[in-house]
Amino acid sequence: MTKIGGEGSFRTAIVMHEKRNKRILEGFFVRILSFLIFFSILINPIAAFAEETKDRSFAELRQGLEELLELVKVLEKENLSLKQENLRLLKITEQGVAKQVPVLLYHHLYDGDLDKSPYKGNGAVVSVDSFREQMKYLKDNGFYTATLEDLERFLAKEIDLPAKTVVITFDDGYYSNIEYAYPILKEYGQKATIFVVGKGVENATSETNMSSTLRSLGYEDIKNTSDVFEFHSHTYDLHKQINNMPALTVLSKEEILVDLNRIKEQLGTKYLAYPFGGYNENTIEVLKELNYKLAFTVKEGYASPNSEKYEIPRIIVWPSTNIERFKQIVNPR
Repeated sequence: MTKIGGEGSFRTAIVMHEKRNKRILEGFFVRILSFLIFFSILINPIAAFAEETKDRSFAELRQGLEELLELVKVLEKENLSLKQENLRLLKITEQGVAKQVPVLLYHHLYDGDLDKSPYKGNGAVVSVDSFREQMKYLKDNGFYTATLEDLERFLAKEIDLPAKTVVITFDDGYYSNIEYAYPILKEYGQKATIFVVGKGVENATSETNMSSTLRSLGYEDIKNTSDVFEFHSHTYDLHKQINNMPALTVLSKEEILVDLNRIKEQLGTKYLAYPFGGYNENTIEVLKELNYKLAFTVKEGYASPNSEKYEIPRIIVWPSTNIERFKQIVNPR
């Protein structure tokens, strides 16, 4: 794990780290800007020439420009990663390091009074007002919202995390996550993960009520909110029960492998949340074969370097979790 010396020397290291990152990004963006200026100068005469000659060159040039714009998007994402890393290091100097981390679990959000809603008594639904209050508490009190890669490296003792760190996760991939949670998280500069069902993502655009906050997230939803959310596996099509048992605990190893490999290829993911928290030895063997890095349960507890990487505990945020209880959860002793 990263060793921390005196505060002054560590701050100096952070400043040097930030300057290096800034130089790298400046170099990238200068080259990109030069290319864009070059294209903007040439595009009109080339377009006119292509119109006259019906040549393929303009189409090829347009394709090159589109590829260049995709590169800009990649660099923007890299810039966000560098900012996250700088924030992690800065908060360590302010807070010290965490020994364990709460991984919070949400499902569906409802904008209204739960007691007067169809979701009264449903433990998987949290009100938008409660969620906002909880996220505001994290923001106001200097919490670092870690990515799953941050957590993976922390559990492997490769990096430290700030003393005030949480991981925010959502299971199932409901549209309410981006309708309500996304703007709140973005406002407070926070990161979160949504574990989606792959088949639901593929079928999202064909669902009957596209305006429903209970519909599945689709590819466009994922693309448009990737600055706040990362998206990982809740299986491809095993979010179901067979004879009242979670599918992952009933199906053969071969059937599980096909499903988890399919969503791994679909999303490019290396993290899984078990539907209904159900898993067994077969599931874990498949995860190892497919090189998944972490898997998350619904067993209550805190994640630490002593945690089994395919049995990471989480803490469910219930409708009844008031702000005082929330404070206790995110400030483990």
